[in-house]
Amino acid sequence: MPFYWPLKRRFYLLKFRKRAFDKEIPWNWERINYNRIAVVVALLKKFSQPRYLEIGCASDILFNLVDATSKVGVDPLSGGTHRVISDDFFKTNVNKFNVIFIDGLHTYQQVRQDLINSLRVVEDGGFIALHDTLPRNWVEQNVPGLFPGAWTGDVWKVLFELLASQHFDFRIVQIDHGVTVIKVQHRDMVLLDLSETLSNKGFEYFYSNYSQLPLVNYQEFKSWINL
Repeated sequence: MPFYWPLKRRFYLLKFRKRAFDKEIPWNWERINYNRIAVVVALLKKFSQPRYLEIGCASDILFNLVDATSKVGVDPLSGGTHRVISDDFFKTNVNKFNVIFIDGLHTYQQVRQDLINSLRVVEDGGFIALHDTLPRNWVEQNVPGLFPGAWTGDVWKVLFELLASQHFDFRIVQIDHGVTVIKVQHRDMVLLDLSETLSNKGFEYFYSNYSQLPLVNYQEFKSWINL
C-alpha cells in the first residue's frame, strides 16, 4: 500500500462523513469455501453447449476458468475478448447467451443498464448473475470507492428493483461479496425503475431492509437452480 494512503483515508473519511453509518453486517467471505467461480460453474453445467458472456473481466480470474462452447468477455481496460465499454458492446452484439455474469462498474445505474441489456440477449431458460451485491458497511458501498480492497458500490439498489418487479425469480448467494442469480424463464421480465426512490439511499437503507431479500447459502442455491 502506498505510504500516502493513511492521509488519503483520513481525507476521504472526512469528506464523506455525512454518509457514515456505524453498523456493519458480519459477513465473513474469507471463511466461506465458495465464491463466484463455483456459482458460474454450476450455472454452466445446466447446458450441454453453454454460451457465456462476462461483463467486467479485469485480470481474468473468472474468465480463464470458464469452460464453455463459446465465451465472450467485455472490459474496457483489460481481460476478456472485447476491449470496449459494455454499452458499446451491446449496441453491436447479435449473439445470444445462456449464462451472463455482470461484474463491471460497481454503480447502480451502470449495473442496472447492463442488466437491462443482458435481458435482451439471454436465452430462455438462461441465467444472469450480478457480483458484489452485498455490502458489509458504508465504506464498501460508497460511490466513489474510497480505499483499496473490497468495493461493492451501490449495486445493491438493483436488488430492490428486482424484488418489486414481476416475473423475476432470483436468489442472492451469501458468498464472495454477494452473487445474485436471476432465472430467465419469462419474456415479460421488465425491471421497474425505482431510481427516484433509491438514488439518494445509502448503506443505512440497505442495513434496515436487506432481510427482505431472498438470501441463500451455496447449497440452497444449488437446489434452487435445479428446480
